[in-house]
Amino acid sequence: MNLTATDKLSIEIDLSFHGFSDVNSLDVIDKQTREILTESEVWVENFSEWLFRISNNNSLNCLQIIRNRRLFSLGLKFTDDQNISLLNKKWRNSDSSTDVLSFSAIEENIVNIPSEFLELGDIIVSIPTAFHQAKEYGHSLSIELRWLVIHGFLHLLGWDHPTEESLNEMLALQEELLKDSAKFQNHFSIRKENL
Repeated sequence: MNLTATDKLSIEIDLSFHGFSDVNSLDVIDKQTREILTESEVWVENFSEWLFRISNNNSLNCLQIIRNRRLFSLGLKFTDDQNISLLNKKWRNSDSSTDVLSFSAIEENIVNIPSEFLELGDIIVSIPTAFHQAKEYGHSLSIELRWLVIHGFLHLLGWDHPTEESLNEMLALQEELLKDSAKFQNHFSIRKENL
Protein backbone atom coordinates (compact mmCIF):
# COMPACT_ATOMS: atom_id res chain seq x y z
CA MET A 1 0.00 0.00 0.00
CA ASN A 2 1.54 3.28 -1.05
CA LEU A 3 0.33 6.36 0.74
CA THR A 4 -0.97 9.31 -1.18
CA ALA A 5 0.42 12.76 -0.39
CA THR A 6 -2.70 13.50 1.68
CA ASP A 7 -2.31 10.28 3.69
CA LYS A 8 1.35 10.98 4.38
CA LEU A 9 0.45 14.43 5.66
CA SER A 10 -2.14 12.97 8.02
CA ILE A 11 0.57 11.32 10.15
CA GLU A 12 3.45 13.36 11.51
CA ILE A 13 6.59 11.79 12.94
CA ASP A 14 9.02 13.62 15.21
CA LEU A 15 12.04 11.35 14.91
CA SER A 16 15.16 11.61 17.03
CA PHE A 17 17.60 9.84 14.71
CA HIS A 18 21.20 8.81 15.38
CA GLY A 19 22.60 7.31 12.21
CA PHE A 20 25.58 5.01 11.96
CA SER A 21 28.66 7.19 11.68
CA ASP A 22 31.12 4.43 10.75
CA VAL A 23 29.51 3.51 7.42
CA ASN A 24 32.90 3.15 5.72
CA SER A 25 33.83 0.26 8.05
CA LEU A 26 31.20 -1.95 6.43
CA ASP A 27 32.38 -4.02 3.46
CA VAL A 28 29.75 -3.33 0.83
CA ILE A 29 27.52 -0.31 1.05
CA ASP A 30 25.30 0.77 -1.82
CA LYS A 31 23.59 4.14 -2.08
CA GLN A 32 20.28 2.88 -0.68
CA THR A 33 21.94 1.32 2.37
CA ARG A 34 24.02 4.44 2.99
CA GLU A 35 20.81 6.51 3.01
CA ILE A 36 19.12 4.07 5.40
CA LEU A 37 22.07 4.31 7.78
CA THR A 38 22.44 8.08 7.69
CA GLU A 39 19.24 9.82 6.55
CA SER A 40 16.32 10.30 8.94
CA GLU A 41 13.86 11.10 6.11
CA VAL A 42 13.93 7.47 4.96
CA TRP A 43 12.75 6.33 8.39
CA VAL A 44 10.20 9.11 8.84
CA GLU A 45 8.56 7.92 5.61
CA ASN A 46 8.66 4.25 6.71
CA PHE A 47 7.25 4.98 10.17
CA SER A 48 4.51 7.17 8.69
CA GLU A 49 3.43 4.45 6.29
CA TRP A 50 3.56 1.72 8.93
CA LEU A 51 1.57 3.79 11.43
CA PHE A 52 -1.01 4.68 8.80
CA ARG A 53 -1.46 1.06 7.80
CA ILE A 54 -1.65 -0.19 11.39
CA SER A 55 -4.00 2.50 12.69
CA ASN A 56 -6.36 2.08 9.74
CA ASN A 57 -6.54 -1.71 9.89
CA ASN A 58 -9.41 -2.55 12.24
CA SER A 59 -8.56 -6.25 12.16
CA LEU A 60 -5.34 -5.56 14.10
CA ASN A 61 -5.29 -5.54 17.87
CA CYS A 62 -3.95 -2.00 18.07
CA LEU A 63 -4.13 0.26 21.14
CA GLN A 64 -6.90 2.83 20.74
CA ILE A 65 -4.55 5.68 21.69
CA ILE A 66 -2.53 4.91 18.55
CA ARG A 67 -5.64 4.94 16.36
CA ASN A 68 -6.68 8.30 17.87
CA ARG A 69 -3.38 10.10 17.25
CA ARG A 70 -1.74 11.44 14.12
CA LEU A 71 1.32 13.03 15.76
CA PHE A 72 4.01 10.67 17.05
CA SER A 73 7.48 10.95 18.53
CA LEU A 74 10.13 8.23 18.72
CA GLY A 75 13.85 7.62 18.67
CA LEU A 76 15.93 5.43 16.36
CA LYS A 77 19.62 4.85 17.01
CA PHE A 78 22.09 2.74 15.06
CA THR A 79 25.02 1.62 17.18
CA ASP A 80 27.65 -1.10 17.53
CA ASP A 81 27.70 -4.44 19.37
CA GLN A 82 29.53 -3.04 22.39
CA ASN A 83 27.00 -0.27 23.06
CA ILE A 84 23.94 -2.45 22.52
CA SER A 85 25.47 -5.09 24.81
CA LEU A 86 25.88 -2.47 27.57
CA LEU A 87 22.25 -1.39 27.16
CA ASN A 88 21.08 -5.00 27.10
CA LYS A 89 22.92 -5.68 30.35
CA LYS A 90 21.69 -2.50 32.07
CA TRP A 91 18.02 -2.69 31.08
CA ARG A 92 17.37 -6.40 30.45
CA ASN A 93 19.98 -8.03 32.73
CA SER A 94 21.30 -9.94 29.74
CA ASP A 95 25.08 -9.90 29.43
CA SER A 96 25.19 -10.30 25.66
CA SER A 97 24.85 -8.42 22.44
CA THR A 98 21.60 -8.45 20.49
CA ASP A 99 20.34 -7.16 17.15
CA VAL A 100 17.56 -4.79 18.28
CA LEU A 101 16.28 -3.32 21.55
CA SER A 102 13.01 -1.49 22.08
CA PHE A 103 12.08 0.73 24.99
CA SER A 104 8.36 1.46 24.79
CA ALA A 105 6.94 4.60 26.38
CA ILE A 106 3.35 3.38 26.05
CA GLU A 107 1.67 1.59 28.90
CA GLU A 108 -1.03 -0.92 28.01
CA ASN A 109 -3.76 0.72 30.07
CA ILE A 110 -3.08 4.28 28.89
CA VAL A 111 -6.24 5.90 27.59
CA ASN A 112 -5.57 9.55 26.98
CA ILE A 113 -2.78 12.03 27.46
CA PRO A 114 -2.97 15.82 27.35
CA SER A 115 -0.44 16.21 24.53
CA GLU A 116 -1.17 16.01 20.81
CA PHE A 117 2.04 14.02 20.35
CA LEU A 118 2.22 10.43 21.50
CA GLU A 119 5.74 9.41 22.58
CA LEU A 120 6.30 5.84 21.41
CA GLY A 121 9.78 5.16 22.79
CA ASP A 122 13.16 4.21 21.37
CA ILE A 123 14.57 1.58 19.02
CA ILE A 124 18.27 0.71 19.04
CA VAL A 125 19.85 -1.50 16.36
CA SER A 126 23.34 -3.00 16.26
CA ILE A 127 24.69 -2.42 12.77
CA PRO A 128 27.50 -5.05 12.94
CA THR A 129 24.99 -7.70 14.06
CA ALA A 130 22.53 -6.62 11.36
CA PHE A 131 25.33 -6.78 8.80
CA HIS A 132 26.26 -10.36 9.83
CA GLN A 133 22.61 -11.46 9.88
CA ALA A 134 22.04 -10.01 6.41
CA LYS A 135 24.92 -12.13 5.11
CA GLU A 136 23.61 -15.19 6.97
CA TYR A 137 20.10 -14.82 5.52
CA GLY A 138 21.39 -13.96 2.05
CA HIS A 139 19.85 -10.53 1.66
CA SER A 140 20.98 -6.92 1.77
CA LEU A 141 21.73 -4.88 4.87
CA SER A 142 18.89 -2.53 3.94
CA ILE A 143 16.38 -5.42 4.08
CA GLU A 144 17.79 -6.61 7.41
CA LEU A 145 17.59 -3.11 8.88
CA ARG A 146 13.98 -2.68 7.83
CA TRP A 147 13.18 -6.10 9.33
CA LEU A 148 14.84 -5.24 12.66
CA VAL A 149 13.44 -1.72 12.86
CA ILE A 150 9.86 -2.84 12.13
CA HIS A 151 10.23 -5.56 14.77
CA GLY A 152 11.35 -2.99 17.33
CA PHE A 153 8.64 -0.60 16.17
CA LEU A 154 5.90 -3.18 16.73
CA HIS A 155 7.23 -3.68 20.26
CA LEU A 156 6.88 0.08 20.82
CA LEU A 157 3.26 -0.15 19.69
CA GLY A 158 2.47 -2.92 22.17
CA TRP A 159 3.06 -6.15 20.27
CA ASP A 160 5.06 -8.86 21.98
CA HIS A 161 5.85 -12.54 21.44
CA PRO A 162 5.82 -14.51 24.71
CA THR A 163 4.30 -17.54 22.94
CA GLU A 164 4.96 -19.16 19.58
CA GLU A 165 1.48 -18.15 18.43
CA SER A 166 2.07 -14.48 19.29
CA LEU A 167 5.50 -14.64 17.63
CA ASN A 168 3.94 -16.04 14.45
CA GLU A 169 1.32 -13.27 14.46
CA MET A 170 3.93 -10.56 15.01
CA LEU A 171 6.25 -11.89 12.29
CA ALA A 172 3.33 -12.17 9.86
CA LEU A 173 2.43 -8.54 10.57
CA GLN A 174 6.06 -7.50 10.05
CA GLU A 175 6.09 -9.25 6.73
CA GLU A 176 2.78 -7.70 5.70
CA LEU A 177 4.04 -4.21 6.52
CA LEU A 178 7.30 -4.81 4.66
CA LYS A 179 6.00 -6.59 1.58
CA ASP A 180 5.78 -3.36 -0.39
CA SER A 181 9.42 -2.57 0.36
CA ALA A 182 11.70 -2.91 -2.61
CA LYS A 183 13.37 -6.30 -2.90
CA PHE A 184 11.81 -7.60 0.32
CA GLN A 185 11.46 -11.35 0.27
CA ASN A 186 9.59 -13.74 2.53
CA HIS A 187 11.88 -14.37 5.51
CA PHE A 188 9.16 -15.27 8.00
CA SER A 189 10.11 -18.93 8.40
CA ILE A 190 13.88 -18.49 8.66
CA ARG A 191 13.60 -15.65 11.19
CA LYS A 192 11.32 -17.43 13.69
CA GLU A 193 14.15 -19.38 15.29
CA ASN A 194 16.18 -16.28 16.14
CA LEU A 195 13.65 -14.25 18.13
